[in-house]
Amino acid sequence: MHFVKKVPTSEEEKAAKRKEHEKRAQQFLRVRDRIVAKRDKGEYDEEILSLTQQILEKNADIYTFWNIRRTAIEQRIEANRNYLLELDVLDEEKAKSAQKVENLLAGELFLSYECIKSNPKSYSAWYQRAWVLQRQANPDYVKELALCEKALQMDCRNFHCWDHRRTVSRMAKRTEEQELEFSNRLIEENFSNYSAWHY
Repeated sequence: MHFVKKVPTSEEEKAAKRKEHEKRAQQFLRVRDRIVAKRDKGEYDEEILSLTQQILEKNADIYTFWNIRRTAIEQRIEANRNYLLELDVLDEEKAKSAQKVENLLAGELFLSYECIKSNPKSYSAWYQRAWVLQRQANPDYVKELALCEKALQMDCRNFHCWDHRRTVSRMAKRTEEQELEFSNRLIEENFSNYSAWHY
């Protein structure tokens, strides 16, 4: 910050910071190696979801871990679909099975939301949201558009959010007039909102 005196850091403070950084780096490498080993063995289980979540909550820009999560989720969705096809299950079982998938996808929306809160310009987290919405039975487009609007109030030039809004608008079958009204409202609030003009 401007006009704030820089306080010199002592050698022992530097050493403590360096030690903490090394500890975190080693922890990251252990988790990363475990994820890669599980991926290489084709073990897309609960543990791999948990491990990738740990890393993505700290750094949402590692798209490889999002890809691994998508593979794990796709496998769960496919297994669920096969279960329903193979067995002559009751409607109650079908509902429970469908609810499991929806809960999994809702959890993924929550994770991506948490990642976006800490890094609003994380392309990977925004992409994950769109990917999840495309797989939900009844996505909440109103809520998703509200999230976009909130993110754009914080940073009107967040092009990742603008891209996501375009995707959600298409999925929600919003008209060009509705989206024009939205961008006009943002321009009225801030005439220099170049992203709203571009939209």
